[in-house]
Amino acid sequence: MRVIFPAPDRMHTLGYPKLAYVPFLIADDGSYPVEANRYLRERACLEWRPKVGYGEERFRFNRSLTINSLDAMARRLMEFLLWCNKEKNSNAWREVTYQDDLIDKWQVGMLDGSASRSQKRLSNETVNARVAEACYFLIWAADRGYRESFDALVSLRGSQNQKLRRRNNLGSVRVAALPPERSRLSLPTEKALSKWKTLLKIRHGEVMSLFAEFLIKTGVRISEGIGLRANDLPGKNFGEDKNSWRDDWVAAGEVPCTICMGIKGPKVFRGSQESVTPRQIYIPIELADRMDNYKREGRATLILRWITSGKSRIDRDRRKKIARTDQFWIGKRGRPLTAGWVRQAWSSVECGPWKWSPHRARHEFAVNTIVDYTQSLIDVAKIPEIPSAGWLHGLMAGQVQIILSPLLGHIDEKTTMIYLAAARERLLSRFVHPVLIWQKECDE
Repeated sequence: MRVIFPAPDRMHTLGYPKLAYVPFLIADDGSYPVEANRYLRERACLEWRPKVGYGEERFRFNRSLTINSLDAMARRLMEFLLWCNKEKNSNAWREVTYQDDLIDKWQVGMLDGSASRSQKRLSNETVNARVAEACYFLIWAADRGYRESFDALVSLRGSQNQKLRRRNNLGSVRVAALPPERSRLSLPTEKALSKWKTLLKIRHGEVMSLFAEFLIKTGVRISEGIGLRANDLPGKNFGEDKNSWRDDWVAAGEVPCTICMGIKGPKVFRGSQESVTPRQIYIPIELADRMDNYKREGRATLILRWITSGKSRIDRDRRKKIARTDQFWIGKRGRPLTAGWVRQAWSSVECGPWKWSPHRARHEFAVNTIVDYTQSLIDVAKIPEIPSAGWLHGLMAGQVQIILSPLLGHIDEKTTMIYLAAARERLLSRFVHPVLIWQKECDE
């Protein structure tokens, strides 16, 4: 079974713009699962929405889903249908029950690997998402008369009074939902990161190295990084010589930059990468200087080199037409960087840090930001010894909410706790050797 997206231009031409970005499923034998695809269509078009809790007239997903969210939804449903086919037949979902089938068989199978296609244990978050999607589909199927009623067992959170739960944003939780896993963030040391940067520059060139530094020092997502436009970086045209940054930017040591492409969340329209709400990032002045130099000289040179390398005049004319792009980052091939290209380059460097990836660069920025701000406050307070864990946690938690959240765009509670744990370890290592820290904690 496969997830397929239609050709948007073709759908608009045929008069179906509403379905231009709605995915559908096709089985390996070419059959078309009618009910599953109708569910995807109604979910994508907000014609049907799951309710929040039992018997409450509130709904989840009150805004249009992005293409990535639609793709993830379709893949979760596909995994459920594949499991049904493996267990019984293609129509087995009509007889599936919550406790006996979804929980005792499918959920248990995903946890021990027997019900996952990779034959590996899936994370609690993945298992919960798949089971929840299966519940939505089965509830929808019962509403549409495709099967008997389906009851997903839920337990109320907080007050039993519906008005109080609604006012306090309390609802219900699915019975047998798995608890979130405690994950520990592993970040590279300064020495390992410096070595990796050097090898990346040698193997993949100046632009890839500069892009990596941009991710590490600004904390943007990879989608936001490759979505950066040439006009997003402010011009270095201030001062008497018209070749300087603004005085207040120089004093702050950062250049503000407003981005609107690749940001997580609602888009201007489905299929677009432009976000409804642009956000501002801050680029260190030294990095901004090199990016400005690349924008003025290196970027145009790379595009021109790619055009002139065409083997024939026809090929060069073709390249000249498709080379028109306002994307900021242009690779050695003369084409804009893509997420796949960047990930492949990062992973191809020998002796790279463990589990190092473009998204880990965002974590590196977050932890470094918390540590630097907390260290500055400790220096002002002139604290000579190791601060208590409670004092550190309270201080750093405040930095996350006030400083880090606006810089990263969004941080959930789970990620916040991971950042705080990693920042505390890195900060304590600046005070004393880790062995002594461990010894002190053992003594306490």
